[in-house]
Amino acid sequence: MNFLIQSASPLSDLRTFRLLIINLLIKSMSALIRQYIFGAFFIFYGIYQATRKDYLEVALYVTAGFAFIFNSLAKEPRLANFKTILVVITWTLIIAAAILFLYMIQFKI
Repeated sequence: MNFLIQSASPLSDLRTFRLLIINLLIKSMSALIRQYIFGAFFIFYGIYQATRKDYLEVALYVTAGFAFIFNSLAKEPRLANFKTILVVITWTLIIAAAILFLYMIQFKI
């Protein structure tokens, strides 16, 4: 904490703190946890798009978020008995998200 107080400029303090936090998060989290976080981020952004009444983007982001989450579930060792169905659900969600993305590029932009 003394390092942050004795630093010369507040901008370098913020940059150093941000890099420290990012490094800690990357090193401490496993790949599975990161996928759950990405999935949650996509779903929350989809909910934000729902408040803006942009339902095509809601469908895209929620589908992509669930694809991340189901992909992580398929890699869980405790769910090895359900791996086949989880992989099928994951690929279905990925294909659905790709189709929604292509539709959005074609008609929304």
